[in-house]
Amino acid sequence: MSNWLNELKPGQTVIVGPKGAGDFATLDTVDRITPTQIITHHGMRFRRKNGREVSGDQWWWSSLEEPTPEAVARVRADLKRRRMLAYLRDVKWSELSSEVLERAVALVKAETPKESESK
Repeated sequence: MSNWLNELKPGQTVIVGPKGAGDFATLDTVDRITPTQIITHHGMRFRRKNGREVSGDQWWWSSLEEPTPEAVARVRADLKRRRMLAYLRDVKWSELSSEVLERAVALVKAETPKESESK
């Protein structure tokens, strides 16, 4: 059993690893600890002995990852990036003024490698 899993207490933050392709890690809080399981605020259950999700699915399961400061910062940065991408995906670009669109295009062009540079 991993030492950090032994030391978990209710209220502590944990990283819930991705279930598989296309999924991503998230942060959750330990709600309760039983002799055999760690139960998070969102109701997920993990085995105390190895951090693996208690699940009936043999192919798609998560596991807990140690919440080091670096790992938590990585997950927070990834979640922030995903929220920004979702926001931009939902913008009604056709309703914005031409001036705003010109500024947006100029900003993206300044940060995007030119076609010849990327090959």
